[in-house]
Parts: sequence; C-alpha cells; structure tokens
Amino acid sequence: MNKSADGAPSARQQAIEDLFDVVRGLPPDEREAQLAAAPVTEAVRAEVRSLLAFDGDTVHIASSSERSIAFDATSCLGVSVDGFTIRAVIGSGGMGTVFEAEQERPQRLVALKVLSATSTRSTTARRFLQESNFLARLDHPNIARVIAAGIMRTADATERPYFAMELVEDGRAITRWMKETSPSRELVLAKFAEACDAVGAGHRAGIAHLDLKPSNLLIGADGRVRVIDYGIARSLERADQPAVSLSRESLEQGVVGTPQYMSPEQFSRDHQAIDSRADVYALGLILYELTTGRLPYETRGLSFQAIAQHVRDAQPVAPRLVDAHVPRPLDAIIRRAIAKNPASRYGAASELADDLRRFLADEPVVAEPMTRVESIARVVRKNKALASLAVFAFVASLVAAVVAWNAAIV
Repeated sequence: MNKSADGAPSARQQAIEDLFDVVRGLPPDEREAQLAAAPVTEAVRAEVRSLLAFDGDTVHIASSSERSIAFDATSCLGVSVDGFTIRAVIGSGGMGTVFEAEQERPQRLVALKVLSATSTRSTTARRFLQESNFLARLDHPNIARVIAAGIMRTADATERPYFAMELVEDGRAITRWMKETSPSRELVLAKFAEACDAVGAGHRAGIAHLDLKPSNLLIGADGRVRVIDYGIARSLERADQPAVSLSRESLEQGVVGTPQYMSPEQFSRDHQAIDSRADVYALGLILYELTTGRLPYETRGLSFQAIAQHVRDAQPVAPRLVDAHVPRPLDAIIRRAIAKNPASRYGAASELADDLRRFLADEPVVAEPMTRVESIARVVRKNKALASLAVFAFVASLVAAVVAWNAAIV
C-alpha cells in the first residue's frame, strides 16, 4: 500500500479504497456505470477493477490452451429449456452464469446455473458437472439443493450444461446482511453456526467446499442462511484428486479460487494437505470479518504470489487487539480456526459450530479452557438464585460467629 510520510494511505490509495468499497456492494451489471461516473483517474478505475476481480466472484485465469467462447448472458433471457424459462441474470463467476428462471411444474422460481465458459479443455466442464453431482449428494436445509440438470442450446448454437437449484430469494452476503440489519452479536453467531453446520454436512459426506467467502453464505428473505457455490469443491474420499492451488504452474495452467479466503495449504503444491480444515480456515476468516469488520490480512492490490506469501508468513492480528469488546473465548475460537497449521484448527466445520454454541450458552469452549476464577464466575452467572442463597448463608454464619464470640467474651 502506498502511504504518506506519517504512515497514512496516500490520496490515490485512499481514492482506490473508497471507490472499491462503494462499487463492491453493487450488483455486477451496475458496477461499470458507477466506475465510469466516478470522478477519478483511469488508473484508479483500473486498480478498482483489479480488486473487484479478486474480491467478488471466483477468480479464473484461463491459459492459452483454455480460452472461452464469448457468452452473451442476455441472449438467454426468455429461453425455455426442460420446463424452465430464464427470466433474469443474477450473477456470474469463473465457470457459470446464474439466472433466475421460472419452473413450469411445479410453478416456482429457481436459480439456473449455466456453464458460461466453453473450453477446448474438459476440466472446466468436468468441474461444472461435478458441482451438480456434489450438491445432489448434500441434503441439508442450509445448502441450496439441486432440482434438475441437463443441456441447453444457446442462441449461438452452443450446447452448454446447466443445473437448476433452489433460489435464495433476496439473498444477501452474510457480511452485507449484518451491515444492513444491525443484528445482535448473538444472532450473527447463531446464523454463522448454521452455515458451519451446512459446511460440516458436506464434510461428513466427504466434500470440501474450498471457496467459502461471505458472498457464498447467503441470508435469504426468510432469514435462513444458505451455503452456495460448490464449483471448485473437492471429494475428500479421493486422495489422488488434484486440488486448486496458486503455484506458479497453476498460474500458467489456470486458477480457480478466491485468494483472500484461501488457507495457507491451498497456496501449496502439496494437494494431499488440503482437506476439511481448509474450509475451517475460510470460515474462521469470515467469522473474524463479522466480528471485527475487517480481515486479518491486508491483501488489496497484491499479486497472487504476494498474497500467497502474506497468507503463509504473516501472523494475523488477534481479534481482541482490533476490537477490545471481542470476548476472550470468541477471540480464542477465531484464532484456533485460522491457525496456520491445519493440525491446530478444528477438524471440521461442525466442531467450529459446536464451540460457537458453547460460547453462546456461556459454557467453556474447547479453544480455550476456563480458568478457575472464570469457572466460578460462570457458575454465579448461570445460578444467580443459588449464588444469592450462598451469600446469605455466608453472611448469616458470619453474624452468628460474631455473636457467639461476643457472648464468650462477656
């Protein structure tokens, strides 16, 4: 980051960050208009576009042997396929474009995800189809479920795979939902624990998500959290399955992922080291962000290699040092989830959820056992009537002892 002599961000860097914060909250189809209207230089706009590529949807850098045929999402509007009529564009990522579609029978709105990258290599299509297969295996109320899958022919006569899934109506990223509704800390943690339950269900089914970030934890109009986008998920049951990384080779061959929320081992070339604990790390980063309003690392504007080195080597600032109001047990939970060494983290997302619920119930957390004083204080808080009776009994016995002592003297 460029800074002035007193350590503050430069005017240019401040302009970049201010514009980025404004544009990142807009729907994808409105961002460019906002960028064009902003009273900044073209260099600042270019920097913001680069940050949006990292921050928003899944990043995909195609190699020269994997170039995509241009996909015009608007040409799909009004198209019907297998009883689904496409009505509007919801968003797009590295592999697919998500549409709002109307299902004929039963009559309802669904999310229709279409492979938007048609590649000369089969890896992209295989990952896309794998996502629908993974989702079909996951039956959990907090995971958007798959309804149907098939092949659609677009206006350019290209056949593209699609799958229809549950639509999260008025879905907002969990960080945006928190900012816009100002819920209590207890409600935020309860919703987040539900998301951890969903990711944990995937772990029990042998599936690691590997692209968890706030925009993939949606709070719908019904108040329920849904985990979405298993586009780069990995089977934990296949030790030989290649995982996504940010090594030099993968940068040359194609990268999928969101660097800001990737675990240190995801930047490694050792694919066998990546398991459910990578998801725990990403969830820990999201929990850090929900708790302090920021991520533990400053990665804006950094290259892939710089982000990788930063995540591997830089020590995160403890949440309590960012916000002194963060309770110590919650600080310990977050620090355990984002430990550099996977062996020091929770083994699965469900374990993180369990510890959060212990914290919410004012019980000792696994991340940091209570001291004797804290244990006594907890008993007093949870048993106020009993504590009052104990105090009364102590005072009564003390008074009786004083009276007896005085009588003995007389």
